[in-house]
Amino acid sequence: PHVNEQLLGGLGYRVDVVLTASRHVLQVNGPMHYLPSSREPAPKMLFMRRHIEKAGWTVIDVPYWEMDAHLTVDDVSGGPTSDSMCRYLRALLARHGAACGRPSG
Repeated sequence: PHVNEQLLGGLGYRVDVVLTASRHVLQVNGPMHYLPSSREPAPKMLFMRRHIEKAGWTVIDVPYWEMDAHLTVDDVSGGPTSDSMCRYLRALLARHGAACGRPSG
């Protein structure tokens, strides 16, 4: 199970998704997490990542350009479809030895 938008215990960082059993953190990083006009991580992002990893967590970054590449629009409802995104996220988690399921809580 995982928890969305959680304050990571004792560290003071709000993270996007926490996979508590495997101690993985999934961070979806928008443009503000990178240097201007670059795909180079901003120092604040690198500092946070190091701090979380030193506490024994594995951080999995999801850059906005990769999210955008998997975001499609459903022709019927006009909303985003999840098939491509789910496949991408499941593969990303698997590469890091984590698994996903339904949200808890």
